[in-house]
Amino acid sequence: MTDDAIPPLRKFRWPILVVLDEIGEEDEILEFQGRVAERLGLAVEAVDAPDPDTGRPLVTERLIRAMEDLYQADALDTDEDAGRFWITDVGRRFTQTEAEDLPESPREADVDAAFPTPTAQKPSIGDWIAALLYGLGP
Repeated sequence: MTDDAIPPLRKFRWPILVVLDEIGEEDEILEFQGRVAERLGLAVEAVDAPDPDTGRPLVTERLIRAMEDLYQADALDTDEDAGRFWITDVGRRFTQTEAEDLPESPREADVDAAFPTPTAQKPSIGDWIAALLYGLGP
């Protein structure tokens, strides 16, 4: 399975917002990932396809990065413990095009170089999403 069967990162953002708008608040990240994958029309084989760089599922990697992008754009938020997340009023006002056209947040390794001051970017949620997904997943 090639990553051609999996939509690019930007295509994950709108389904994330739609699913969160439908359910309100989510605290089960694995169920949420399944809902987003279903919304994208992904086959089971695509959901499990590994990222050649990390060996982790490519869908999971893109979901994490797309959620980070939406979080940085104030379109989704999380509680202090990062156990629950939800769509914000900002996220509800986004159109599909606006969601897809958001800039990509830098990967974790690039954050310090891209955002040298603490106020330049909100704290990342990528680590806690990854911990929830990889800590609970198969």
